[in-house]
Amino acid sequence: MCFVVRAVARLSFSLVIVVGLFGCESRSATAGPLHAAATESVAASPPVAATHSVFDLTDNRALAHLTRSGGLAVALGEPGLAKYLAFGRPWRTWRLNQRLDGQPVALAQKSVTWLDLPLTGRQAQATQLSLRLNTAVQQGLTITVNATKLKTITLHPGWQRLLLTLPKGTLKPGENRLALRWGRQGNLAGTRSYAAVSWLHIGQQPLSEQQRVSTLVDGKLALPAAGGVAYYLYPYRGAKLALRVRSHEGCRVFVRATVAGKTVLSHAVSVGAATLIDLAPISDRVSRLEIEAAAGCQGASIERAQLVMPGAAPRLRRATPPRNVLFWLIDNARADHYRSYNPKARAETPNIDALVKDGILFERALVQGTESRVSHASIWTGAYPAQHRFIRPKSILHSAWVTLPEAIKATGRYTAAWVANGFIREFWGFGDGWSAFRNTLHDGGGLTALRLADHAIGFIEKRGDQPFYLYVGTVDVHCSWRGREPWLKRYHPWPYAGRFTKNVMGPDVEKMATGKIKPSPADKRRVIAIYDSTISYNDHHLGRVVAALKKKGVLDQTMIVITADHGEEFWDYGRIGHGHTLRNPLVNVPLIISYPPLFGRGVRVREGVDVNAVMATVLDALNHEGALPPTVQAQSLLPLAQGVGRGYPRPSFASQYEYAHTLRIENYKLTVGGKGVPSVYDLNSAQREADDISLRKPEVTRLLTDALSTFLIYQSQWRQSRWGVANNHRAQFARDLEGGSAPPVVSPFHGR
Repeated sequence: MCFVVRAVARLSFSLVIVVGLFGCESRSATAGPLHAAATESVAASPPVAATHSVFDLTDNRALAHLTRSGGLAVALGEPGLAKYLAFGRPWRTWRLNQRLDGQPVALAQKSVTWLDLPLTGRQAQATQLSLRLNTAVQQGLTITVNATKLKTITLHPGWQRLLLTLPKGTLKPGENRLALRWGRQGNLAGTRSYAAVSWLHIGQQPLSEQQRVSTLVDGKLALPAAGGVAYYLYPYRGAKLALRVRSHEGCRVFVRATVAGKTVLSHAVSVGAATLIDLAPISDRVSRLEIEAAAGCQGASIERAQLVMPGAAPRLRRATPPRNVLFWLIDNARADHYRSYNPKARAETPNIDALVKDGILFERALVQGTESRVSHASIWTGAYPAQHRFIRPKSILHSAWVTLPEAIKATGRYTAAWVANGFIREFWGFGDGWSAFRNTLHDGGGLTALRLADHAIGFIEKRGDQPFYLYVGTVDVHCSWRGREPWLKRYHPWPYAGRFTKNVMGPDVEKMATGKIKPSPADKRRVIAIYDSTISYNDHHLGRVVAALKKKGVLDQTMIVITADHGEEFWDYGRIGHGHTLRNPLVNVPLIISYPPLFGRGVRVREGVDVNAVMATVLDALNHEGALPPTVQAQSLLPLAQGVGRGYPRPSFASQYEYAHTLRIENYKLTVGGKGVPSVYDLNSAQREADDISLRKPEVTRLLTDALSTFLIYQSQWRQSRWGVANNHRAQFARDLEGGSAPPVVSPFHGR
């Protein structure tokens, strides 16, 4: 096997009050202070166009940042604390969603606990830090804010409010680290803990001990006097904010959005009115959207707050399910070397291009691993590596995990596989669920796409009359690479006399990766041309299998899935190989599905997806949801293919042996390693993943951090079908965690 190493926008907006329904007038405000006086104007009464929600602020309350008296407040006893916990790295220091004396709290479990808090420019001018906590024993507490250590405070048993003055310059716009060093443990809420913390506040004025810090009041988003909620968002073009606020007459509520710290949208909202705010100034941009009540406003709450898109809500439609499934896996295929993903790509793939025209392509698909074993386990189980634990060199995928072939075989289909990857065999746990299985590296039968296609065609000719699941795991695109004609001559027509005339062998790739071979620019061009020739060769033989399905008369009844387990770096960032980073060339792979009755024709999905969703997608398409094991974490992509859940960015996620994780939203990508310090990249920039913009783009950093930290903290229980995705939660996510009824951890051994 191959070597594997471990902006201010122009202020153009409109506010529409649905006068015909609520008889209220509109109010608008120019950019400026949030509580600046707003100019009032009477809006016409346009026809009420149909819209549908794509992001519900109440359902996503765990992503809300609470503002109180101009500062940032943190309700530590609520699920949303997860977004401040530095991804749980290098270790977890808080026990979340606990209660003490009937109050929601977080328990400090380590002698040093920390919070990473995002502050606006105004909030960073704060001089007061206040927090409410309970400790069982007398002890000392020392708080360090960024590089400033505050004076040590003596804590006494029981509830207390602490108040500390912050020296000038302690805080900064963007991310701020608070480290709390505790003295002694005691018994709290039935466990050994250093303290139970109810809330924390950073502002110009401290909160009183009786102050309630809660995201909800009576089930609605709370808007206390001089307080509210803020979200980091990325609305698509055409999005509007549908808002309705309830309060006493005369209460003033304001909506403001900032981009790069500058206000680009500001409105005063009429209380009680159904309001639509055009989000054009922040469309296709990362922004901080804040909804806040004026000082003196009492009892205000948000009855409705949603990002909406034009048109009625899409509905999932059912059609005749596929009779058969062909899963063609291209080992080591990076998406940007395929013309369907990158029009400038050199490799010719007419058969895949035809399937794209006849199916659906997911533009931002990340695979959940950076080498074969981990990634295959995720694809075959629908779980993430942290759960299936098929990570270490000697790990084996336990037979208790229900794999895709097992689940499909339970539907009555004949399951057959020809696999050329040496790791995908019975020994490592991939042999269950097959009517017929052959690893052609160990059991013979050839390693090329030619030979694997021959096996598949023979199977189709012999057994194509009965429902089947056919898996073909090819390795042509995985090194060692062998130049394939006639494509190589077309991709590298220049004279060449180096060591890679025809082939690039695995040991040479290892030596290039470790610096023992220093390839010349001509060598590099030749190596990449050989790689591209294997892509075209693989595509050619996929075309032969598709032709066999057509000849047998079952192509229209067959769902075809094409993807990869990982990609490859070709000196994009100075080296060659895979397994060693989470950069886009390694984790962004093709994901294409063709079955027009359910997935449509020529569909391209902008929203991000995870490749381990294949299992749920196939079973959903077969209309056998009952065969879906409870250990599957990724949700079916069939609804997304039909438009359900589209209209707001979705994240893509990948991990590297659980040492590091990455999350992509649109063309922004965050990577975090063992220390919990994020790096953020703009994939649209010339520098791509060579330029960390995390400090220069704090709003982008926080958009990604909110999602990834929340996901990693709750990952062991996360099932997308119940909780949604990391940056767009279903209502059940917060309800489960607030009510103490979260689903069990994802494990095939649960309940045994």
